[in-house]
Amino acid sequence: MKNTKNLSTTRIFALGSLVVLALFGCTFFLIKGFKTRAYTTVDIPTEVTVGNASPKFMDGYEPVESPASSTTSPTAIGGVITFKANAEDSNGEPYYMTICRTNSITEPDTTGPGTCSSAANTLCTSIETASGQQATCQYTAKAGDSWNNEWYAFVCDNNAQPACSAGHQGLTGEDASSPFYVNHAPTFTAISNNSPKNPGETVTWTATASDPDNNQVKLVVCKKDAANGGGISNGACVGESWCVGELSASNPTCSYEMDEVHVAGTFDAYVYVVDAHNLPASGGSQEANSTFTVNNMAPVVTNVTLNDGNNIVLEENTTVNVDVKATVTDKNGCSNVQSVYANVYRSSVTCTNIGHHNPNNCYTPVTCNQVENSCVESSGVANYVCKVSMQFHADPTDANTPYTADNWLANVHATDVATATGNLVLGTGVEVNSLLGFSITGTINYGELEPGDSNEYLDKVLTTTPTGNTGINQDHSGSEYMCTDFDTCSTASGFTPIYVSNQKYALTSNILYSDTTNAFVLGTSPATVLLKIPKPLSTSPTGASTYWGINIPGGTATGVYSGSNTITAQKSATGDW
Repeated sequence: MKNTKNLSTTRIFALGSLVVLALFGCTFFLIKGFKTRAYTTVDIPTEVTVGNASPKFMDGYEPVESPASSTTSPTAIGGVITFKANAEDSNGEPYYMTICRTNSITEPDTTGPGTCSSAANTLCTSIETASGQQATCQYTAKAGDSWNNEWYAFVCDNNAQPACSAGHQGLTGEDASSPFYVNHAPTFTAISNNSPKNPGETVTWTATASDPDNNQVKLVVCKKDAANGGGISNGACVGESWCVGELSASNPTCSYEMDEVHVAGTFDAYVYVVDAHNLPASGGSQEANSTFTVNNMAPVVTNVTLNDGNNIVLEENTTVNVDVKATVTDKNGCSNVQSVYANVYRSSVTCTNIGHHNPNNCYTPVTCNQVENSCVESSGVANYVCKVSMQFHADPTDANTPYTADNWLANVHATDVATATGNLVLGTGVEVNSLLGFSITGTINYGELEPGDSNEYLDKVLTTTPTGNTGINQDHSGSEYMCTDFDTCSTASGFTPIYVSNQKYALTSNILYSDTTNAFVLGTSPATVLLKIPKPLSTSPTGASTYWGINIPGGTATGVYSGSNTITAQKSATGDW
Protein backbone atom coordinates (compact mmCIF):
# COMPACT_ATOMS: atom_id res chain seq x y z
CA MET A 1 0.00 0.00 0.00
CA LYS A 2 1.45 3.59 -0.87
CA ASN A 3 2.10 6.63 1.28
CA THR A 4 1.04 5.05 4.47
CA LYS A 5 3.10 7.70 6.42
CA ASN A 6 0.57 10.24 5.38
CA LEU A 7 -2.43 8.48 6.71
CA SER A 8 -4.68 10.68 8.64
CA THR A 9 -5.90 9.57 11.99
CA THR A 10 -9.35 10.81 11.02
CA ARG A 11 -11.60 8.72 8.88
CA ILE A 12 -15.13 9.30 7.75
CA PHE A 13 -17.32 6.35 6.83
CA ALA A 14 -20.47 6.69 4.76
CA LEU A 15 -22.62 3.59 5.13
CA GLY A 16 -24.98 2.96 2.31
CA SER A 17 -24.78 0.87 -0.79
CA LEU A 18 -21.90 -0.75 1.06
CA VAL A 19 -19.57 2.17 0.15
CA VAL A 20 -16.68 3.02 2.51
CA LEU A 21 -14.68 6.24 2.02
CA ALA A 22 -11.28 6.17 3.51
CA LEU A 23 -9.19 9.37 3.73
CA PHE A 24 -5.50 8.67 3.31
CA GLY A 25 -3.92 12.02 3.09
CA CYS A 26 -4.54 13.11 -0.45
CA THR A 27 -4.72 9.65 -2.06
CA PHE A 28 -7.88 7.74 -2.52
CA PHE A 29 -8.49 4.27 -4.02
CA LEU A 30 -11.53 2.23 -5.08
CA ILE A 31 -12.35 -0.99 -3.42
CA LYS A 32 -13.72 -3.35 -5.84
CA GLY A 33 -17.35 -3.85 -5.51
CA PHE A 34 -17.78 -0.21 -4.22
CA LYS A 35 -18.47 3.08 -5.97
CA THR A 36 -15.96 5.76 -4.76
CA ARG A 37 -15.29 9.59 -5.08
CA ALA A 38 -11.93 11.39 -4.45
CA TYR A 39 -11.48 15.02 -2.96
CA THR A 40 -8.35 17.24 -3.20
CA THR A 41 -9.38 20.16 -0.72
CA VAL A 42 -11.65 20.22 2.32
CA ASP A 43 -12.62 23.54 4.12
CA ILE A 44 -13.21 22.99 7.74
CA PRO A 45 -14.77 26.05 9.56
CA THR A 46 -12.94 27.32 12.74
CA GLU A 47 -14.13 29.71 15.40
CA VAL A 48 -12.67 31.25 18.62
CA THR A 49 -13.90 34.06 20.87
CA VAL A 50 -11.10 36.48 21.99
CA GLY A 51 -12.10 38.16 25.30
CA ASN A 52 -11.07 41.74 26.42
CA ALA A 53 -8.24 41.72 28.99
CA SER A 54 -7.57 44.60 31.44
CA PRO A 55 -4.39 46.66 31.10
CA LYS A 56 -1.48 45.87 33.41
CA PHE A 57 1.06 48.20 35.05
CA MET A 58 4.46 47.58 33.53
CA ASP A 59 7.30 46.35 35.70
CA GLY A 60 9.63 49.20 36.51
CA TYR A 61 6.94 51.74 35.65
CA GLU A 62 4.62 51.23 38.61
CA PRO A 63 2.57 54.19 39.89
CA VAL A 64 4.58 56.93 41.61
CA GLU A 65 4.10 60.43 43.03
CA SER A 66 6.12 63.28 41.64
CA PRO A 67 7.48 64.88 43.65
CA ALA A 68 7.50 62.14 46.24
CA SER A 69 5.35 63.07 49.24
CA SER A 70 6.64 61.63 52.52
CA THR A 71 6.71 62.25 56.24
CA THR A 72 10.00 64.07 55.83
CA SER A 73 8.91 65.98 52.75
CA PRO A 74 5.14 66.39 52.84
CA THR A 75 3.09 68.28 50.29
CA ALA A 76 1.96 71.74 51.20
CA ILE A 77 -1.65 72.76 50.85
CA GLY A 78 -1.96 74.01 47.28
CA GLY A 79 0.96 71.86 46.23
CA VAL A 80 0.50 69.68 43.14
CA ILE A 81 1.18 65.95 43.14
CA THR A 82 1.64 64.34 39.74
CA PHE A 83 0.87 60.62 39.53
CA LYS A 84 2.75 58.69 36.83
CA ALA A 85 2.67 55.13 35.54
CA ASN A 86 3.07 53.08 32.35
CA ALA A 87 0.57 50.32 31.50
CA GLU A 88 0.24 47.80 28.68
CA ASP A 89 -2.96 46.45 27.25
CA SER A 90 -2.71 42.92 25.80
CA ASN A 91 -5.35 43.91 23.29
CA GLY A 92 -3.20 46.85 22.31
CA GLU A 93 -5.94 49.28 23.27
CA PRO A 94 -5.37 52.70 24.87
CA TYR A 95 -6.07 53.14 28.56
CA TYR A 96 -6.97 55.62 31.29
CA MET A 97 -5.38 55.84 34.73
CA THR A 98 -7.56 56.79 37.70
CA ILE A 99 -6.27 57.52 41.22
CA CYS A 100 -8.75 56.77 44.01
CA ARG A 101 -8.67 57.20 47.76
CA THR A 102 -10.12 53.71 48.26
CA ASN A 103 -9.33 50.36 46.67
CA SER A 104 -12.42 50.42 44.51
CA ILE A 105 -12.98 51.15 40.80
CA THR A 106 -16.12 50.82 38.68
CA GLU A 107 -15.71 49.92 35.02
CA PRO A 108 -17.56 52.24 32.70
CA ASP A 109 -20.60 50.99 30.81
CA THR A 110 -19.02 52.12 27.58
CA THR A 111 -15.67 53.54 26.63
CA GLY A 112 -13.88 55.90 29.03
CA PRO A 113 -12.09 55.84 32.36
CA GLY A 114 -13.20 53.92 35.39
CA THR A 115 -14.76 55.77 38.29
CA CYS A 116 -13.90 55.74 41.97
CA SER A 117 -16.52 54.94 44.56
CA SER A 118 -17.44 58.63 44.80
CA ALA A 119 -16.33 61.99 43.53
CA ALA A 120 -14.86 62.72 46.94
CA ASN A 121 -12.72 59.62 46.62
CA THR A 122 -11.45 60.56 43.19
CA LEU A 123 -8.03 62.20 43.15
CA CYS A 124 -7.43 62.48 39.41
CA THR A 125 -7.87 60.76 36.04
CA SER A 126 -5.49 60.79 33.11
CA ILE A 127 -6.33 61.42 29.50
CA GLU A 128 -6.50 58.49 27.09
CA THR A 129 -3.00 57.06 26.83
CA ALA A 130 -1.58 54.64 24.25
CA SER A 131 -0.67 51.19 25.52
CA GLY A 132 2.88 51.15 26.84
CA GLN A 133 3.09 54.94 27.16
CA GLN A 134 3.17 56.95 30.39
CA ALA A 135 -0.09 58.19 31.82
CA THR A 136 -0.17 61.17 34.19
CA CYS A 137 -2.70 63.05 36.23
CA GLN A 138 -2.44 65.71 38.94
CA TYR A 139 -3.96 66.40 42.30
CA THR A 140 -3.78 69.68 44.22
CA ALA A 141 -3.48 69.19 47.98
CA LYS A 142 -6.32 70.75 49.95
CA ALA A 143 -6.77 71.99 53.47
CA GLY A 144 -9.35 69.25 54.00
CA ASP A 145 -6.85 66.50 53.27
CA SER A 146 -5.60 64.57 56.21
CA TRP A 147 -1.93 64.25 57.06
CA ASN A 148 -1.80 60.68 55.76
CA ASN A 149 -3.68 60.04 52.48
CA GLU A 150 -3.85 56.53 51.03
CA TRP A 151 -4.24 56.21 47.23
CA TYR A 152 -4.83 53.42 44.73
CA ALA A 153 -4.02 53.56 41.02
CA PHE A 154 -6.19 51.79 38.46
CA VAL A 155 -5.89 51.49 34.70
CA CYS A 156 -8.93 50.80 32.52
CA ASP A 157 -8.80 50.20 28.74
CA ASN A 158 -10.84 52.05 26.18
CA ASN A 159 -13.01 49.18 24.98
CA ALA A 160 -16.69 48.69 24.32
CA GLN A 161 -16.55 46.32 27.23
CA PRO A 162 -13.89 48.07 29.34
CA ALA A 163 -11.75 46.16 31.80
CA CYS A 164 -9.92 47.68 34.78
CA SER A 165 -6.86 46.51 36.65
CA ALA A 166 -6.57 45.82 40.35
CA GLY A 167 -5.57 48.76 42.53
CA HIS A 168 -1.87 49.48 42.84
CA GLN A 169 -0.20 51.61 45.56
CA GLY A 170 3.29 51.77 44.14
CA LEU A 171 6.31 49.88 45.34
CA THR A 172 6.31 49.20 49.06
CA GLY A 173 8.80 51.25 51.03
CA GLU A 174 9.30 53.90 48.40
CA ASP A 175 8.67 57.58 49.33
CA ALA A 176 6.84 57.99 46.01
CA SER A 177 4.35 55.24 46.81
CA SER A 178 1.06 55.51 48.70
CA PRO A 179 0.24 57.32 50.90
CA PHE A 180 0.92 60.96 50.18
CA TYR A 181 1.20 63.42 53.06
CA VAL A 182 -0.35 66.88 53.27
CA ASN A 183 1.23 69.30 55.71
CA HIS A 184 -1.11 71.63 57.59
CA ALA A 185 -0.15 74.90 59.22
CA PRO A 186 0.36 74.89 63.00
CA THR A 187 -2.08 76.71 65.23
CA PHE A 188 -0.69 79.64 67.22
CA THR A 189 -3.15 81.25 69.60
CA ALA A 190 -1.18 83.14 72.26
CA ILE A 191 2.26 84.51 73.12
CA SER A 192 3.86 85.86 76.30
CA ASN A 193 7.32 86.74 77.61
CA ASN A 194 8.84 87.17 81.05
CA SER A 195 10.25 90.68 80.67
CA PRO A 196 11.16 93.16 82.05
CA LYS A 197 14.67 91.86 82.61
CA ASN A 198 18.03 93.33 83.52
CA PRO A 199 21.00 93.30 81.15
CA GLY A 200 22.74 89.94 81.36
CA GLU A 201 19.50 88.12 82.11
CA THR A 202 17.38 86.01 79.77
CA VAL A 203 14.07 86.94 78.14
CA THR A 204 11.94 83.88 77.31
CA TRP A 205 8.91 83.86 75.02
CA THR A 206 6.31 81.10 75.39
CA ALA A 207 3.83 80.33 72.62
CA THR A 208 0.53 78.51 72.86
CA ALA A 209 0.88 76.49 69.67
CA SER A 210 0.55 72.95 68.30
CA ASP A 211 0.41 71.13 64.97
CA PRO A 212 -2.67 69.31 63.63
CA ASP A 213 -0.39 66.73 61.98
CA ASN A 214 1.41 66.07 65.29
CA ASN A 215 4.56 67.50 63.81
CA GLN A 216 6.92 69.31 66.16
CA VAL A 217 6.83 73.10 66.21
CA LYS A 218 9.33 75.82 67.04
CA LEU A 219 9.17 79.51 67.89
CA VAL A 220 11.22 82.15 66.07
CA VAL A 221 11.43 85.77 67.31
CA CYS A 222 12.53 88.40 64.79
CA LYS A 223 13.53 92.04 65.09
CA LYS A 224 11.37 93.16 62.15
CA ASP A 225 8.09 92.10 60.61
CA ALA A 226 7.46 91.57 56.92
CA ALA A 227 6.07 95.08 56.47
CA ASN A 228 9.43 96.48 57.57
CA GLY A 229 11.68 94.22 55.55
CA GLY A 230 11.74 91.34 58.02
CA GLY A 231 9.46 88.39 58.65
CA ILE A 232 10.51 84.78 58.13
CA SER A 233 11.60 82.59 55.23
CA ASN A 234 12.24 78.86 55.37
CA GLY A 235 11.84 78.87 59.13
CA ALA A 236 14.35 81.66 59.81
CA CYS A 237 14.14 85.42 60.28
CA VAL A 238 14.75 87.65 57.31
CA GLY A 239 17.41 89.87 58.82
CA GLU A 240 18.24 89.82 62.51
CA SER A 241 16.57 87.64 65.10
CA TRP A 242 16.28 87.79 68.85
CA CYS A 243 16.20 84.00 69.15
CA VAL A 244 15.36 80.72 67.42
CA GLY A 245 13.80 78.06 69.62
CA GLU A 246 14.08 74.28 69.55
CA LEU A 247 11.48 71.96 68.04
CA SER A 248 8.99 70.67 70.59
CA ALA A 249 5.75 68.73 70.60
CA SER A 250 3.75 71.85 71.48
CA ASN A 251 3.92 75.25 73.18
CA PRO A 252 7.45 76.05 72.01
CA THR A 253 9.70 78.57 73.75
CA CYS A 254 12.49 80.82 72.60
CA SER A 255 15.09 82.55 74.80
CA TYR A 256 17.25 85.61 74.27
CA GLU A 257 20.22 85.85 76.61
CA MET A 258 21.13 89.50 76.83
CA ASP A 259 24.68 90.74 76.89
CA GLU A 260 26.01 92.03 80.17
CA VAL A 261 25.59 95.51 78.70
CA HIS A 262 22.30 96.22 76.95
CA VAL A 263 20.49 99.42 76.09
CA ALA A 264 17.44 100.02 78.25
CA GLY A 265 14.00 100.38 76.72
CA THR A 266 11.19 98.50 75.04
CA PHE A 267 12.01 96.54 71.91
CA ASP A 268 9.87 95.16 69.07
CA ALA A 269 9.84 91.37 68.88
CA TYR A 270 7.82 89.70 66.10
CA VAL A 271 6.92 86.08 66.84
CA TYR A 272 6.49 83.24 64.37
CA VAL A 273 5.69 79.55 64.81
CA VAL A 274 6.73 77.01 62.17
CA ASP A 275 6.49 73.24 62.06
CA ALA A 276 9.29 70.75 61.54
CA HIS A 277 9.02 71.37 57.79
CA ASN A 278 9.23 75.16 58.28
CA LEU A 279 5.59 75.64 57.38
CA PRO A 280 4.49 78.80 59.22
CA ALA A 281 1.35 79.12 61.27
CA SER A 282 -1.30 81.43 59.90
CA GLY A 283 -3.52 83.85 61.73
CA GLY A 284 -3.78 83.87 65.49
CA SER A 285 -0.64 85.27 67.08
CA GLN A 286 1.55 84.75 64.04
CA GLU A 287 3.71 87.89 63.48
CA ALA A 288 2.36 89.50 66.65
CA ASN A 289 4.66 92.07 68.25
CA SER A 290 5.52 90.63 71.66
CA THR A 291 7.62 93.54 72.86
CA PHE A 292 10.09 93.05 75.69
CA THR A 293 11.55 95.53 78.14
CA VAL A 294 15.11 95.89 79.36
CA ASN A 295 15.33 97.64 82.71
CA ASN A 296 17.30 100.81 83.20
CA MET A 297 20.20 100.13 85.54
CA ALA A 298 21.55 102.78 87.86
CA PRO A 299 25.18 103.66 87.19
CA VAL A 300 27.77 102.31 89.61
CA VAL A 301 30.72 104.43 90.77
CA THR A 302 34.01 102.77 91.77
CA ASN A 303 37.71 103.54 92.19
CA VAL A 304 37.30 107.06 93.54
CA THR A 305 40.59 108.87 94.24
CA LEU A 306 41.37 112.40 95.35
CA ASN A 307 44.68 113.92 94.25
CA ASP A 308 45.81 110.37 93.43
CA GLY A 309 45.82 109.61 97.14
CA ASN A 310 48.41 112.29 97.96
CA ASN A 311 48.07 115.13 100.44
CA ILE A 312 46.98 118.38 98.84
CA VAL A 313 49.49 121.19 98.71
CA LEU A 314 47.94 124.59 98.10
CA GLU A 315 49.56 127.68 96.61
CA GLU A 316 49.59 131.14 98.17
CA ASN A 317 46.90 133.54 97.16
CA THR A 318 45.73 131.48 94.17
CA THR A 319 44.02 128.23 93.28
CA VAL A 320 45.34 124.80 92.41
CA ASN A 321 43.61 122.15 90.32
CA VAL A 322 43.10 118.93 92.23
CA ASP A 323 41.95 115.84 90.37
CA VAL A 324 39.14 113.58 91.46
CA LYS A 325 39.13 110.35 89.47
CA ALA A 326 36.48 107.66 89.30
CA THR A 327 35.23 104.75 87.23
CA VAL A 328 31.55 104.69 86.23
CA THR A 329 29.89 101.49 85.05
CA ASP A 330 26.44 101.51 83.44
CA LYS A 331 25.00 98.18 82.31
CA ASN A 332 22.93 100.06 79.75
CA GLY A 333 26.10 101.38 78.10
CA CYS A 334 28.52 104.26 78.56
CA SER A 335 26.27 106.55 76.55
CA ASN A 336 23.48 105.98 79.06
CA VAL A 337 25.37 108.08 81.61
CA GLN A 338 24.14 111.64 81.34
CA SER A 339 26.25 113.45 83.93
CA VAL A 340 28.92 112.88 86.55
CA TYR A 341 29.89 115.32 89.26
CA ALA A 342 31.82 115.29 92.50
CA ASN A 343 31.58 116.84 95.95
CA VAL A 344 34.97 117.50 97.55
CA TYR A 345 34.79 118.40 101.22
CA ARG A 346 36.24 118.32 104.67
CA SER A 347 34.94 115.17 106.27
CA SER A 348 32.97 116.67 109.16
CA VAL A 349 30.92 119.08 107.05
CA THR A 350 27.76 118.52 105.05
CA CYS A 351 28.43 118.95 101.36
CA THR A 352 25.62 117.60 99.22
CA ASN A 353 24.33 120.44 97.09
CA ILE A 354 25.26 123.81 95.72
CA GLY A 355 23.77 125.49 98.77
CA HIS A 356 26.57 123.97 100.83
CA HIS A 357 29.34 125.27 98.62
CA ASN A 358 32.06 126.93 100.65
CA PRO A 359 35.62 127.30 99.33
CA ASN A 360 36.94 126.68 102.83
CA ASN A 361 35.48 123.22 103.20
CA CYS A 362 32.99 122.20 100.46
CA TYR A 363 33.34 122.26 96.69
CA THR A 364 30.17 121.25 94.92
CA PRO A 365 29.18 120.45 92.27
CA VAL A 366 32.45 119.73 90.48
CA THR A 367 31.84 118.72 86.87
CA CYS A 368 33.47 115.46 85.77
CA ASN A 369 34.41 114.65 82.19
CA GLN A 370 34.79 111.26 80.60
CA VAL A 371 38.40 110.44 79.78
CA GLU A 372 38.77 110.29 76.03
CA ASN A 373 38.68 106.75 74.58
CA SER A 374 38.15 105.23 78.03
CA CYS A 375 34.68 103.85 77.36
CA VAL A 376 34.52 100.09 76.88
CA GLU A 377 31.08 99.49 75.37
CA SER A 378 31.15 95.74 75.98
CA SER A 379 31.37 96.35 79.74
CA GLY A 380 29.78 99.80 80.02
CA VAL A 381 32.83 101.06 81.89
CA ALA A 382 34.33 104.54 81.49
CA ASN A 383 36.80 106.65 83.47
CA TYR A 384 36.08 110.19 84.60
CA VAL A 385 38.22 113.08 85.85
CA CYS A 386 36.86 115.99 87.88
CA LYS A 387 39.10 119.03 88.36
CA VAL A 388 38.58 120.91 91.60
CA SER A 389 39.89 124.47 91.68
CA MET A 390 40.82 124.68 95.37
CA GLN A 391 41.39 128.06 96.95
CA PHE A 392 44.51 128.84 98.95
CA HIS A 393 42.46 129.20 102.11
CA ALA A 394 40.84 125.73 102.04
CA ASP A 395 40.85 124.30 105.56
CA PRO A 396 44.01 122.37 106.48
CA THR A 397 43.65 119.03 108.22
CA ASP A 398 47.22 118.24 109.14
CA ALA A 399 48.77 118.61 112.60
CA ASN A 400 48.31 121.70 114.75
CA THR A 401 45.12 122.83 113.09
CA PRO A 402 41.54 122.91 114.34
CA TYR A 403 40.68 120.12 111.89
CA THR A 404 43.24 117.42 112.62
CA ALA A 405 40.41 114.95 113.25
CA ASP A 406 39.15 115.49 109.70
CA ASN A 407 40.45 114.77 106.27
CA TRP A 408 39.23 115.63 102.78
CA LEU A 409 36.90 113.30 100.92
CA ALA A 410 35.37 113.08 97.47
CA ASN A 411 31.85 111.83 96.73
CA VAL A 412 31.32 111.09 93.03
CA HIS A 413 27.75 111.01 91.69
CA ALA A 414 26.64 109.60 88.33
CA THR A 415 23.18 110.14 86.80
CA ASP A 416 21.84 108.35 83.73
CA VAL A 417 19.31 109.41 81.11
CA ALA A 418 16.50 107.93 83.20
CA THR A 419 17.63 109.98 86.24
CA ALA A 420 18.82 106.87 88.08
CA THR A 421 21.85 107.69 90.20
CA GLY A 422 24.79 106.03 91.84
CA ASN A 423 27.56 107.42 94.01
CA LEU A 424 30.61 106.46 96.00
CA VAL A 425 32.46 108.26 98.77
CA LEU A 426 36.21 107.96 98.89
CA GLY A 427 37.03 105.44 101.58
CA THR A 428 40.33 106.88 102.79
CA GLY A 429 40.63 110.63 102.65
CA VAL A 430 43.68 112.80 102.11
CA GLU A 431 44.98 115.76 104.07
CA VAL A 432 45.11 119.38 102.99
CA ASN A 433 48.46 120.62 104.23
CA SER A 434 48.84 123.84 106.16
CA LEU A 435 50.03 126.72 104.00
CA LEU A 436 51.81 129.54 105.83
CA GLY A 437 51.82 132.60 103.70
CA PHE A 438 51.48 136.33 103.93
CA SER A 439 52.17 139.50 102.03
CA ILE A 440 53.27 142.87 103.48
CA THR A 441 52.45 146.28 102.19
CA GLY A 442 54.29 149.37 103.29
CA THR A 443 57.97 150.06 104.00
CA ILE A 444 60.03 151.01 107.03
CA ASN A 445 61.47 154.37 106.02
CA TYR A 446 62.01 156.33 109.18
CA GLY A 447 62.60 159.56 107.27
CA GLU A 448 65.12 162.24 108.22
CA LEU A 449 66.04 162.48 111.88
CA GLU A 450 68.80 164.26 113.79
CA PRO A 451 71.03 162.62 116.33
CA GLY A 452 69.19 162.31 119.60
CA ASP A 453 65.81 162.37 117.86
CA SER A 454 63.24 159.59 117.49
CA ASN A 455 59.82 159.09 116.03
CA GLU A 456 57.59 160.44 118.73
CA TYR A 457 55.01 157.86 117.81
CA LEU A 458 55.64 154.54 116.17
CA ASP A 459 54.09 155.63 112.90
CA LYS A 460 55.76 153.63 110.17
CA VAL A 461 53.09 151.06 109.28
CA LEU A 462 53.53 147.54 107.84
CA THR A 463 50.28 145.76 106.96
CA THR A 464 50.34 141.94 106.88
CA THR A 465 47.78 140.07 104.79
CA PRO A 466 47.58 136.25 105.07
CA THR A 467 47.91 134.34 101.77
CA GLY A 468 47.70 130.82 103.14
CA ASN A 469 45.18 128.75 105.03
CA THR A 470 46.21 129.20 108.66
CA GLY A 471 45.99 131.78 111.36
CA ILE A 472 49.38 133.47 111.72
CA ASN A 473 51.66 135.24 114.13
CA GLN A 474 55.08 136.61 113.27
CA ASP A 475 58.68 136.50 114.39
CA HIS A 476 60.49 139.83 114.19
CA SER A 477 64.25 140.35 114.11
CA GLY A 478 66.71 142.70 112.50
CA SER A 479 70.27 143.01 111.35
CA GLU A 480 72.68 144.05 114.12
CA TYR A 481 73.29 147.48 112.62
CA MET A 482 71.92 150.01 110.23
CA CYS A 483 74.93 151.42 108.36
CA THR A 484 75.77 153.83 105.65
CA ASP A 485 77.67 150.95 104.05
CA PHE A 486 75.23 148.23 104.94
CA ASP A 487 76.98 145.60 102.92
CA THR A 488 80.03 145.84 105.15
CA CYS A 489 78.82 147.88 108.10
CA SER A 490 82.25 149.12 108.95
CA THR A 491 82.93 150.21 112.52
CA ALA A 492 86.12 151.99 111.61
CA SER A 493 86.75 155.62 112.51
CA GLY A 494 84.14 157.83 110.97
CA PHE A 495 81.49 155.14 110.84
CA THR A 496 78.75 155.17 113.45
CA PRO A 497 76.38 152.21 112.92
CA ILE A 498 72.97 152.41 114.54
CA TYR A 499 72.33 149.34 116.68
CA VAL A 500 69.18 147.29 116.03
CA SER A 501 67.94 147.94 119.55
CA ASN A 502 67.20 151.53 118.55
CA GLN A 503 64.21 150.25 116.56
CA LYS A 504 60.90 149.58 118.22
CA TYR A 505 57.52 148.18 117.02
CA ALA A 506 54.02 148.06 118.36
CA LEU A 507 50.87 146.11 117.55
CA THR A 508 48.57 149.10 117.74
CA SER A 509 48.73 152.66 116.56
CA ASN A 510 49.46 155.77 118.56
CA ILE A 511 52.13 154.14 120.67
CA LEU A 512 54.87 156.50 121.83
CA TYR A 513 58.44 155.49 121.18
CA SER A 514 59.04 156.00 124.86
CA ASP A 515 56.28 153.53 125.86
CA THR A 516 58.02 150.73 127.67
CA THR A 517 54.96 148.47 127.76
CA ASN A 518 53.53 148.54 124.26
CA ALA A 519 56.61 149.44 122.27
CA PHE A 520 58.85 146.41 121.79
CA VAL A 521 62.57 146.64 121.18
CA LEU A 522 63.76 144.89 118.05
CA GLY A 523 66.59 142.42 118.49
CA THR A 524 68.78 140.25 116.34
CA SER A 525 67.07 137.10 117.60
CA PRO A 526 63.53 136.37 116.37
CA ALA A 527 60.87 137.41 118.80
CA THR A 528 57.33 136.11 118.57
CA VAL A 529 54.80 138.75 117.79
CA LEU A 530 51.24 137.70 118.58
CA LEU A 531 49.47 139.34 115.69
CA LYS A 532 46.75 136.66 115.84
CA ILE A 533 45.78 137.16 112.23
CA PRO A 534 42.82 134.80 111.66
CA LYS A 535 42.80 132.14 109.01
CA PRO A 536 41.55 133.55 105.71
CA LEU A 537 37.97 132.67 104.90
CA SER A 538 37.86 134.26 101.47
CA THR A 539 40.09 135.78 98.86
CA SER A 540 39.82 139.06 100.75
CA PRO A 541 41.18 138.05 104.14
CA THR A 542 41.55 140.10 107.28
CA GLY A 543 45.09 141.38 107.90
CA ALA A 544 46.91 143.15 110.71
CA SER A 545 49.41 146.01 111.00
CA THR A 546 52.57 146.68 112.98
CA TYR A 547 53.89 150.14 113.77
CA TRP A 548 57.57 151.06 113.72
CA GLY A 549 59.90 153.82 114.99
CA ILE A 550 63.59 154.51 115.65
CA ASN A 551 65.85 156.58 117.89
CA ILE A 552 69.05 158.14 116.47
CA PRO A 553 71.79 158.03 119.06
CA GLY A 554 73.77 161.21 119.71
CA GLY A 555 77.05 161.44 117.85
CA THR A 556 75.71 159.54 114.87
CA ALA A 557 77.41 160.73 111.72
CA THR A 558 75.28 162.09 108.97
CA GLY A 559 74.33 159.82 106.14
CA VAL A 560 71.72 157.47 104.84
CA TYR A 561 71.61 154.37 107.02
CA SER A 562 70.28 151.06 105.78
CA GLY A 563 69.55 147.75 107.44
CA SER A 564 67.34 144.72 107.21
CA ASN A 565 64.45 143.58 109.36
CA THR A 566 63.19 140.01 109.06
CA ILE A 567 59.54 139.07 109.50
CA THR A 568 58.68 135.37 109.56
CA ALA A 569 55.18 133.87 109.67
CA GLN A 570 54.31 131.37 112.36
CA LYS A 571 51.17 129.28 112.59
CA SER A 572 49.13 130.72 115.38
CA ALA A 573 47.40 128.80 118.11
CA THR A 574 44.21 127.21 116.80
CA GLY A 575 42.18 129.24 119.24
CA ASP A 576 43.24 132.38 117.41
CA TRP A 577 42.05 131.24 113.97
